Order: sequence, then structure tokens, then C-alpha cells
Amino acid sequence: ILTEYNCVISNVAESYPSVCGHELEMFAAVLPDCTVERTHWLNNGEHQCGYLIKGSVNK
Repeated sequence: ILTEYNCVISNVAESYPSVCGHELEMFAAVLPDCTVERTHWLNNGEHQCGYLIKGSVNK
């Protein structure tokens, strides 16, 4: 689990929530052998953003 307590794009994301999707895509791109799922989101009123990162079982 990756937890972001100090999101650098939170101010922009308040007006443009789609930037969070780009962050999710970036994590997936730099971790190609993993699945990345957002589990917590500041824009949903939570206190942090969180991502569940699972490694591939087929290595």
C-alpha cells in the first residue's frame, strides 16, 4: 500500500480531479509488472490518497 499524506497536486485536483487519473496511470507505467488500484482519495473527502499495488504472480 502506498499512502500519500502530502499530495503535491491536491490544490490542482480540487478543480481538476482528472489529474489524479494521470497520477494513477503514472504509477501503473513505472510499475509495469504490478496492478495499481486507488483505495483512498482526497477528492472523496478522505484524509489521504492511497494505492494498493500488487505484484504479478506470473514472473
